[in-house]
Amino acid sequence: TGLADPAPVVYTVQTNPKMSDNYRIDSIVCLADCKHIGAHLDEKKPDGSINEALQQVAFADKILLNKIDLVTREEKEALEARLRTINKFATVIETERSRAPLDKILGLNSFNMESILSYDPSFFESEE
Repeated sequence: TGLADPAPVVYTVQTNPKMSDNYRIDSIVCLADCKHIGAHLDEKKPDGSINEALQQVAFADKILLNKIDLVTREEKEALEARLRTINKFATVIETERSRAPLDKILGLNSFNMESILSYDPSFFESEE
């Protein structure tokens, strides 16, 4: 489906010494379909399930807003404002046909744990 909760990956890399000593998270990039992301963000999940689209937007430090050619300027601006209410830290990069400028998403060391903790202060608390 392309939707996955980034939290377990981040948690593993940040808390497992074998991982954190050898790897780092450069960035968390969310590819958002401008035409359909609103419906995914509104999706109600069964009890106990998370909304993966919401998690991806919340945890991202880069949001590739794709298919901007399929919406009006007003729809795009409304969506960007909505994304900002979920994640004020992420850089939004507009794309068409998933053509993204790689120099704006790779090798930037833009991952910021503080933005995740502002969204979910209990991120590192163990679940029982």
